[in-house]
Amino acid sequence: MTKQYYISSFIKLTKIVTNIFFLLSIHSAFASEELHLQYNDYTISRKSANDFEDEIKIVKSGKIVFEMTDIARYLSFLNNENPIIDITGNGISNLVIESYSGGAHCCYDVTVLEFGKQFHTIAKLEGGHVPIEFEEIDKIPGLEVIIYDNYAYQWTYFASSAFGKVVLRYQDGSYVIAYDLMQSPPLSKSQLKAVITKIKSDDYSNFRYVANFLNPEKSNKFSDKNISASTNYFANVISKVIDLIYSKNYPQAMKIIDETWPGSTKEKMDFKRDLINEIKNRHYGKEVMRMNDLVIK
Repeated sequence: MTKQYYISSFIKLTKIVTNIFFLLSIHSAFASEELHLQYNDYTISRKSANDFEDEIKIVKSGKIVFEMTDIARYLSFLNNENPIIDITGNGISNLVIESYSGGAHCCYDVTVLEFGKQFHTIAKLEGGHVPIEFEEIDKIPGLEVIIYDNYAYQWTYFASSAFGKVVLRYQDGSYVIAYDLMQSPPLSKSQLKAVITKIKSDDYSNFRYVANFLNPEKSNKFSDKNISASTNYFANVISKVIDLIYSKNYPQAMKIIDETWPGSTKEKMDFKRDLINEIKNRHYGKEVMRMNDLVIK
């Protein structure tokens, strides 16, 4: 597995913007015409009723076996040139339907269909703000799924928000978390020191721990300067912390917090508690906690 200690928010946002333009271009290309595919006894059609409604229909021997109509969503196939391929590695052909709501970000979903002895849906995956990707990682037949736990607007603004990278593999009829493909070696001492030094070089004057700066009822006791310093600190920290935790490097994530925290000890303990609760409440959070040998209460 390629060594990757954390992905910057800029790279994540670049991926999001790139996928937005790609999906919109695909939708524009098909908006005025129907797309028909033939696979064995199946006829697959995709059409746009209008700019706000796409439809995919699969028919076998005159009978509809699958139909998806999404209002205010763009529907496309994972690989438009050759969309019917085996992505699970079990030797049976699949069709992956990508769904995108439009807008600056959110929401991306995929539906994975299988043309086996009996046509059926094997997975529905929710990507939230980040597109879902299928990649060959472990050199074993079948593509892995790269999906992200969403921490958008948690502790800081969207552009600096954290997204926990999760890798899934197809196993025994479903997608399960691939712990071995998520783990990365810890940062070296020099790398960790460089990260901490860079974080500490910023100015966090007037810092107060603001757990939910978007909630007026919870943030109205803080000044604009308090909120600005808090969101600035987490803009520098939270992606690094989440990326380390999601690669089984929880101790180093805590060391970064311990050595850079600009507020009181009580606020730091409050944040650590909130962090664990937020991870636990994410879709793959409990599995990530188990990977890091953390107790789930």
